[in-house]
Amino acid sequence: MTTPAGSGSGFGSVSWWGLSPALDLQAESPPVDPDSQADTVHSNPELDVLLLGSVDGRHLLRTLSRAKFWPRRRFNFFVLENNLEAVARHMLIFSLALEEPEKMGLQERSETFLEVWGNALLRPPVAAFVRAQADLLAHLVPEPDRLEEQLPWLSLRALK
Repeated sequence: MTTPAGSGSGFGSVSWWGLSPALDLQAESPPVDPDSQADTVHSNPELDVLLLGSVDGRHLLRTLSRAKFWPRRRFNFFVLENNLEAVARHMLIFSLALEEPEKMGLQERSETFLEVWGNALLRPPVAAFVRAQADLLAHLVPEPDRLEEQLPWLSLRALK
């Protein structure tokens, strides 16, 4: 049986939520060695984390939110997903979570985050935000220099 082009049938399924509790990845990693700090290029030691198919940003969000409880570190998160929808969702969620406070207040950002994270239907202002962010991200992805300028926390240089 053939699948008509563009029908969306036969693509498999896309997971939107992970199946494990959110982890603080610093708690799961080796402790910071004070002697190694002198050898690093940066003044802070680095933590490199590879997440394979984590589906959502729960581990990254938990790790970042609990960073104040640990010695200061520079994070490098490498995320590998098996579908572009999950990558786009990561980009959208983190562009919202790391939005400048001058552009969106904490209350509005929190409500928008919860709505984008778990709802199938969005209120008109949230839908407008998602459309605007999707348009911005779609224009930034093919322009790595502009992407680095506007979203310094995101690098797609390894994306194929």
